[in-house]
Amino acid sequence: MWSARRSWLAAAVLVLALAWPAAPGLPRERGESLRGQFLVAESKLTGPNFGESVVLMIRHDRNGAIGLIVNKPMGEMPLDLLRRGQGLPGGDRNKRMRVHFGGPVEPGVTHVLHDADFAADGTLVVGPRVHMSKLAAVLAALAEGRGPKRYLITIGYAGWGPGQLEGELARQDWRVVPADSGLLFSPDDTDKWRRALDRFRIDL
Repeated sequence: MWSARRSWLAAAVLVLALAWPAAPGLPRERGESLRGQFLVAESKLTGPNFGESVVLMIRHDRNGAIGLIVNKPMGEMPLDLLRRGQGLPGGDRNKRMRVHFGGPVEPGVTHVLHDADFAADGTLVVGPRVHMSKLAAVLAALAEGRGPKRYLITIGYAGWGPGQLEGELARQDWRVVPADSGLLFSPDDTDKWRRALDRFRIDL
């Protein structure tokens, strides 16, 4: 199903040489902020971007919302290319790293979600057990044997303007589910959407 996403991968390769842009500032928790929660697409949401998507919310405030889709792998990229694209010395040319489609906005922007066992300059706390760091910092740490045990690299992100996500929630396009690091970092992407929906039913 996701072979079509490989075209996104080719586009992303062209822009990975650019510096990883600063992640948007995270708001303080207020009211009904969904930061650190999963948005799980309802069956009526279709299309290549959000159909059967599981989105980890990174930001949600009065200015809008930002999230990363975590269950749509694009393919694998050579480690050497990823490192050079971040201004690091090249790595093992035979090693490849899995990359996920994070959303349709800015398809060259990279983010790395990872366990709370790792932190670097600029690391953002997304949830109790999930952090987000710059790709360059994670790649450098992995090369030194001190990187995170579990991580997920995404390209692009999902974005909503002020009030847009609230409207989609009111239409019941999405279900809000407590985030789970085991589900987030599971290698079985094909089962994440169903497992997330099952969590919603249990929480009811």
